Amino acid sequence: MAYSLRSTEVSSPTHAAARAYACRGIPIFPVAAADTFKRPATANGLLDATTDLEKIDGWYGANPSLNIGIATGPAPGFFVVDVDGPEGAASLAALEAEHGALPETPEQTTARGRHICFAYDPARPIRNSASRIGPKIDVRGDGGYIVAAPSRHASGVNYAWHAERRPSKMAFARAPEWLLALAEKKAPPALRLVPPPGPRPDRAPAPPGGKLITPYGERALRDECDKIRTAQPGTQEVTLNTSAFVIGTLVGGGEISETVARAALVDAGMAIARDWTLTDVAQKVERALSQGQAQPRSAPEASRPAPPQRRETLPDAAPPPPQGDEPVSAADMRAMMQRRSVEPAGDGVKGTIEVREGEISHIATEAEAALIAFGNNLYQRGGALVRPVVDEVDAAHGQRTNIARLVPVERYYLTDRLCLAANFVKFDGRKGGLKRINPPPDVACTILARVGEWKFPRIIGVLTTPTLRPDGSILDQEGYDEATRLLLVEPPAMPQIAASPTRADALVSLTRLRDLLVKFPFVSDASRSVALSALITPVVRGAFTVTPMHAVCAPTAGTGKSYLLDVVSTIATGRPMPVMAVGRTEEELEKRLGAALRTGQPLISLDNCNAELGGDALNQIVERPTVDIRILGKSENVRVEARTTMFATGNNLRLVGDMTRRVIVCTLDANMERPELRSFPMRPIEAVLADRGRYIADALTICRAYIAAGRPSPAPPLGSFEGWSNLVRSALIWLGQADPVDTMAAARSEDPRLLEMGAVFMAMRDTPAIGMERRLTSADLIKLACEKETRMLGEGDYRDKPEQTWRHPDLREALLAVAGSSGAIDGRRLGKWLSSHKGRIVSGVRLESETGGRTATWWLSSAV
Repeated sequence: MAYSLRSTEVSSPTHAAARAYACRGIPIFPVAAADTFKRPATANGLLDATTDLEKIDGWYGANPSLNIGIATGPAPGFFVVDVDGPEGAASLAALEAEHGALPETPEQTTARGRHICFAYDPARPIRNSASRIGPKIDVRGDGGYIVAAPSRHASGVNYAWHAERRPSKMAFARAPEWLLALAEKKAPPALRLVPPPGPRPDRAPAPPGGKLITPYGERALRDECDKIRTAQPGTQEVTLNTSAFVIGTLVGGGEISETVARAALVDAGMAIARDWTLTDVAQKVERALSQGQAQPRSAPEASRPAPPQRRETLPDAAPPPPQGDEPVSAADMRAMMQRRSVEPAGDGVKGTIEVREGEISHIATEAEAALIAFGNNLYQRGGALVRPVVDEVDAAHGQRTNIARLVPVERYYLTDRLCLAANFVKFDGRKGGLKRINPPPDVACTILARVGEWKFPRIIGVLTTPTLRPDGSILDQEGYDEATRLLLVEPPAMPQIAASPTRADALVSLTRLRDLLVKFPFVSDASRSVALSALITPVVRGAFTVTPMHAVCAPTAGTGKSYLLDVVSTIATGRPMPVMAVGRTEEELEKRLGAALRTGQPLISLDNCNAELGGDALNQIVERPTVDIRILGKSENVRVEARTTMFATGNNLRLVGDMTRRVIVCTLDANMERPELRSFPMRPIEAVLADRGRYIADALTICRAYIAAGRPSPAPPLGSFEGWSNLVRSALIWLGQADPVDTMAAARSEDPRLLEMGAVFMAMRDTPAIGMERRLTSADLIKLACEKETRMLGEGDYRDKPEQTWRHPDLREALLAVAGSSGAIDGRRLGKWLSSHKGRIVSGVRLESETGGRTATWWLSSAV
């Protein structure tokens, strides 16, 4: 028998809509009208969904007020994202802001929110979930259903399709990949902290024997949960309420703990949840449990086992540990934890965490708090969790020393720390108690994924040497220092430093440090001061945020550049200086430096810099306390705070550009052809290793004495490096040493880029057609530089032979040096060069510029 909308009399708008859905191939089934719980009106619920118009007419002909249910999933070809209320709307907005807007697709409004429909792909099955992809955002997929327009909600509001996004007007869109990934993701096991022991007021008595459930209660709970899980659609809510009430009576009678009963019932209820959220199920269980507890009952006496023989134990003795999978009572578990606790690095407060379903976010937070409370030496740095590692390495002359570094925390290591910080337990329904388990992997993964949300302390670096704080106090106690965010580990023994050392004390310490440098061939007193600064600065590095790079150069190899820095490093770290090659490109150097900075390495030396040393990345790392660095092997940046002291060595080292004001230079020159053949009567490294703590104390004493004296006669300001200048530099000058910053002038005078800039400025000034104040474009400059003139060359009889020469050869050569390409002056390169040097001053001449329209004009002005 054929049916159509035209040939059949419909009884109501929902009847007509039900037929329309069926005609489009969408199976429907009737849902009870005005029912808060949206229960199916047939015995088999959504299993009765059909497109058979005869059945549909029978249902709605008999009861026109029935609502419409649509079984989601493969049959209708769509699944639904159910956005519930303002909280759900806010969650969806946050997801779209992070991942991108959802595509237009059929959508209906509900009493409190929206149903957004997406095409169902059988190859990627989507199942029901509650608040998995976001708070108050549920998913209805395979095995689920929705109430469809024009059904009426119990509140009186009608479901309605969006005017422009109805199934009859547009096809169901494919869900974006990020939404599918969230919807497919399995719910991880969640955790909650076990409540502290002791009776709870107005609650049922605990089961006898200290257990969480008696054997009779266990059997009853298992039976009722099985009834809930096997309840047929249409009877599920009644079954849930009835079973929860029955169990509630046993809770009231002391057969089952309320915690165990609630967890098991909610778990069973979620197994049959169709249009219920986790909150819905929990509320139903809580209500029925409370009603049952008001009518307590206990197990019949015949069902109780005979009490076991009591063992005599010492009053304070802890119970023996469980054997195999034997469940443990809460009291036994607490006693066992107290006996087996591990000595922590911090407070050692070891909590108990019970694994449950549905609360992973909250319990990951609790697990993080447990790690912090226990004191596991976990820190955050550069967008990663890190931990300190101390390695024993070769020092020199057969000795060993300890070095510290920071390494990323991996999932397995974090799981290991969780085992030490908390006891993870899980309810065993068969045994009726809690049993020990390993921390679920999802806990560690969730904590590691929370970049930017961690509560772990931030760390700047890790040291094995005492240092100064910004307030001038000495950091010499092992452990994490909140003032500097530095971690001091295994510092060497050090002599006592006076609370207020005098200038005389500082001079004694200075003499001891100078003795280490006796045989180094410094070309000037300023170079020796740079070496002294290199010895002191890494030790007191915690007192200031940035410091200049210390460079050591010489005309030939073997002069002692690397050896000098090994002496520096032996004081600061107990081992030779770690070195790094500059690399072929600036990008390669940046990534190498970034990898070292992320580990908190206190010293970095760029070795054998025989080419020009400079570049934006190196400039920033030296000058800025916080830098964005590229990760080696990846195309991404992280931001780190650095307390590294930078060094460099090179033969005839040349600093370029802005590096000349960021580096102090120690120059060595042995004035001999084979300087490597020299001998050192005193071996500085052996002297340091014999009493390293003494030399550390010397560096601290020099700076502490200057602070105690009131910081007299501070050195002239040094831009970007005020902290270092006001302490190390000023202390050295106060003790009669040369100013190490004087070496910057020599480096600046040898800067090839500065020399090129001076050549251009002077050539412009000395060219009669330009001079001072005359405004020219870059094209005008190129034209002048390329002008030729004819000159009569030779003498006597040969004077009449003409030859063309450049009219302004100095200008041409200067412009070719900065913008030459294949023997010609490139206009684009010249324009960029001029723009990058606008406002610079050389020899009292400033380069000025003005832009009119799309053309810039350039001229020289007096800077005097």
